[in-house]
Amino acid sequence: MLPNNVLHHPGGGIAADYGDVLINSMSIVENANRARVALGLCPQFTAIDNQLTVREHLSIYSRLKGVPGDKRVGDVQTLLRMTVRAFNNL
Repeated sequence: MLPNNVLHHPGGGIAADYGDVLINSMSIVENANRARVALGLCPQFTAIDNQLTVREHLSIYSRLKGVPGDKRVGDVQTLLRMTVRAFNNL
């Protein structure tokens, strides 16, 4: 697991004090943009999260993770049912 400051550097959020990290043989100091693309970093915040329903949120993020369509629909439905059951048992 990489520390947060290593993950933020390719995006320009934190400047390196010293040293370097290679991602696919690319320096994050010398080639930050290329390294960021190779890393495939997906920040855990978006501008629309607070506008999504739970179903939409699960569907979008499972699609980003590569869950196939038919499985995605079934998995989202199962998670929603499990959540309702757990809430009702409180």
